[in-house]
Amino acid sequence: MNQPTVLHEDRHWLVLNKPAGWHCVQTKNTDGRPVMETWLRENLEPCKELPEAGLCHRLDLGTTGCLVVAKWRPIRERLRRAMSGDPAARPAEKTYMALVTPGLPPVGRFELYFYGHDARVRTSEAGHADQQGVCCWKLIRPAKPEASDATQFDAMEVSLIGPGRRHQIRAGLSHFGHPLANDQTYEGPTWAEGTGLAALHAHRIKLDGTTVVAPPPETWHLEQLQTDESS
Repeated sequence: MNQPTVLHEDRHWLVLNKPAGWHCVQTKNTDGRPVMETWLRENLEPCKELPEAGLCHRLDLGTTGCLVVAKWRPIRERLRRAMSGDPAARPAEKTYMALVTPGLPPVGRFELYFYGHDARVRTSEAGHADQQGVCCWKLIRPAKPEASDATQFDAMEVSLIGPGRRHQIRAGLSHFGHPLANDQTYEGPTWAEGTGLAALHAHRIKLDGTTVVAPPPETWHLEQLQTDESS
């Protein structure tokens, strides 16, 4: 199984590239899979005594990409607020990539309300402000319907606007009938390398004026995008 790698590090915080199939924190139900919190305590001295080993937010089991970790307790408290969209804490800008069932418009936006803490989050088009989640998306590679690999799905770039909600992208796109590839929780279609884990990647984060980018998984076949970003 792939191991985490460091994408960015300074005196106060770092960003890891989280692999798929890793839990973020240790719980009673980690089912034998590796845990980012454990890896941090074993590999990064400043994180050993911090709550959740300095993790400032969490990513789902199948989600890959940028994971922010603090080295100091006061920094963690501030960055947790920044990651939650607190306007008093210089909110982070978070952009994801997703492989999505084809058919969404090339650009779009949704405002939905997210409920519940079960395995599947419920969505509604009306609700309270503290349950609202807003996303914008744009198409970055159209699907090839005849393909059998990841290119049979639309590759989308999805930006979170304001505070993020649990399963916001997964449940939100499913609400409109376009679930993520391999997302069994929201009836997403499988593909040849299906794992049952939603095809979602935390691609880019801007925090404290620093932008960090995690390359998308190689199996997504987005090599041209990576070339364009580096040029």
